Amino acid sequence: MTKKAQNLEMVAGDHADIVIAVTASNGVIKNLTGATIKWTLYDDANGAFVLNKTTGGGVTVTDGPGGVCTVALAPADTVTVAPGIYYHECEVTVSGIVSTVLIGHVTILATKV
Repeated sequence: MTKKAQNLEMVAGDHADIVIAVTASNGVIKNLTGATIKWTLYDDANGAFVLNKTTGGGVTVTDGPGGVCTVALAPADTVTVAPGIYYHECEVTVSGIVSTVLIGHVTILATKV
């Protein structure tokens, strides 16, 4: 099930963990054991990908049977990202079935230090 309007704010150059709980369209928790997960941050204004994270490369299944994964953003991921509003999306593949589980916007705030 796609969760819409999953919006968040962060300061450029900060650590951020985006914890995602995944459910099927009937509301049942989706088992993420063995899943391939992709997360992207996209700049609609410039038509460009800003960040891409995948399982083993910034995305971790933190509770497979419980349907929870975490996207870990390190300071280096966002320190050079211009302040603004970006689109983000998470896609999960389990047993060959592809599902977009989250869409929304990330507001990157300027750092002052």
